[in-house]
Amino acid sequence: MHRSSCRGDHFTYPFVLKSVADLEFIITGRCIHGLSRKDGLDSDMYVATALIDMYAKCGDLVDARKVFDEIPVRDVSSWNAMISGYMREGSCAHARVLFDEMPVRNIVSWTSMISGYTQSGHSDAALQLFDLMTMEDSTVKPNWVTVMSILPACENSSDLERGRRIHSFAREKGLDTHSSVQTALIAMYAKCGSLLDARSCFDGMNSTSRNSSSTWNAMITAYSSHGLGKEAVETFEAMIKSGSAAPDSITFTGLLSGCGHSGLVEQGLKYFEEMSSTHGVEKTREHYACVVDMLGRAGRVAEAYEVSDGMPMAAGASVWGSLLAASSRWNENVEAAEVAAEKLLELEPDNSGTYAMLSNMYAEAQMWEEVDGLRLFQRSRRVKKNPGSSWID
Repeated sequence: MHRSSCRGDHFTYPFVLKSVADLEFIITGRCIHGLSRKDGLDSDMYVATALIDMYAKCGDLVDARKVFDEIPVRDVSSWNAMISGYMREGSCAHARVLFDEMPVRNIVSWTSMISGYTQSGHSDAALQLFDLMTMEDSTVKPNWVTVMSILPACENSSDLERGRRIHSFAREKGLDTHSSVQTALIAMYAKCGSLLDARSCFDGMNSTSRNSSSTWNAMITAYSSHGLGKEAVETFEAMIKSGSAAPDSITFTGLLSGCGHSGLVEQGLKYFEEMSSTHGVEKTREHYACVVDMLGRAGRVAEAYEVSDGMPMAAGASVWGSLLAASSRWNENVEAAEVAAEKLLELEPDNSGTYAMLSNMYAEAQMWEEVDGLRLFQRSRRVKKNPGSSWID
């Protein structure tokens, strides 16, 4: 279009800028911004809003704010684009200033703030805004996206009663029938410690709602996080039998973790082997880390080392951390522990937990020269002891 000398208009530019934003091609975006300026459209409300969104999604909040400040007339979408950009980058204070200055707010404004606060760990602020929305004099009421966005705030604060009140509100307003809300409710209840409520939500879902793997994943992960591997396996088998959803990478992460925490090693290894051959799911570092942890918890440290060493991709910190923790837990296979520690120190040189576990293992084996050498090496790298650093969960 540009090569044929056809000029874009206030419809063309927003569509192109949306594609640029999705691809995060900021250099291309700057060129298109220049073209819009040349065509006299950079101050058009729709084009300018698309420019704000593009710059924000590409991580350039400075230029996004510059465009926002230069718009002669802003509508609510312009404000929302800037607020979402700030929240995406964790700049909650800047977003809140704009939110408070908005002449008119819509459901997107409120939900963007709540979602941003939740994702940034500011659960109290998110819950306060949600409470304001539910007041009688509020002109904007929560929708299903708002409810889905606020539930993780209850997880972060482990506030089960608040979660139940939000669930009751969603039920009264008919917002709890959406599958995404139901999935969020399962995760919330599980993380707040109520597996009975989580299972009740899962059992109350209709067959259509269970067509998404995310719903099954939420229940499998719920059981796994509570150390109930048998129940996680049963839920996985029910998922396969129903044929309503295909397992994905997240499914197997939860399943393998559950098997590892419940001592179901042979069953876990079987599922690991069937991932690609039967279900067509590619194995990732996270899956390998689960298997290493599973074998390590069972005292099969040598096998855990073989899995780590034979990975088709470079092992990450989670894999080597699991191997080191296993070696330390069972106080065996010093060679595997040394390899794991060496790899970990390459990836995380300031993690004092690595030094502590290897040092303790040397001490148990009465390898005092190695203990002294490791402490000298730690001091030489100026790594301070952190009581909270450990690979053992």
